[in-house]
Amino acid sequence: MRLTILNALDESVLWKRPQDLLSSFDGVILGGSGEFHFPGHKTIQAQNLYDRAIHNVRPLVERILAHDIPTLGICFGHQLLSHILGTIVVYDPKQAKKAGSYRVCLTKEGGKDPIFSDIPKRFFAQYAHRDSLSALPQGSVLLAKNGKRCQTSAFRYRNNIYGVQFHPEMTEKDFFFRLKISSSEYYGKKVKLYPTREAQRVLMNFIKKKVLKED
Repeated sequence: MRLTILNALDESVLWKRPQDLLSSFDGVILGGSGEFHFPGHKTIQAQNLYDRAIHNVRPLVERILAHDIPTLGICFGHQLLSHILGTIVVYDPKQAKKAGSYRVCLTKEGGKDPIFSDIPKRFFAQYAHRDSLSALPQGSVLLAKNGKRCQTSAFRYRNNIYGVQFHPEMTEKDFFFRLKISSSEYYGKKVKLYPTREAQRVLMNFIKKKVLKED
């Protein structure tokens, strides 16, 4: 595989021509962000950076949604997909989760979906999010939840577009290292971290079954 990383604040990227950006790629991962929140930025600078990032990537996400391009939105990327689909992203203390490992529960539809098909109905995943979706995006299917703590842990839109609030790309060791070097609010605090091998399979299943289209 060849992985190319684009920064949403890079003004040299031709954001207004998403058809050109996507022409040589088979899939997209919209990553997380510890720097941006949808509501309630503390400074004008942070708000301006957020506005620029959303403005830049909007044409790209709109094309992804219109053409059902294989995409996995992770954490902020999950929220970004939902935002473009018209769902309001809110700061909800009841759903927000401090950094750590939390249980994910698949719905009936989630158990049948290709990216969760070989994963137990309940598994641990790494979480850290302040914002949450106010509702399931219109036209999408709920695949996983975490009770009242995260009502939309994962969804599918059309056939190939997914959003997951958790971090399938991170092991417990990755997460611990990230917290150790981070300047976030969790720095220096004790967190509960468990092995999350099942969650990591979500990422691999997406790549194999949706991007590479393996049987």
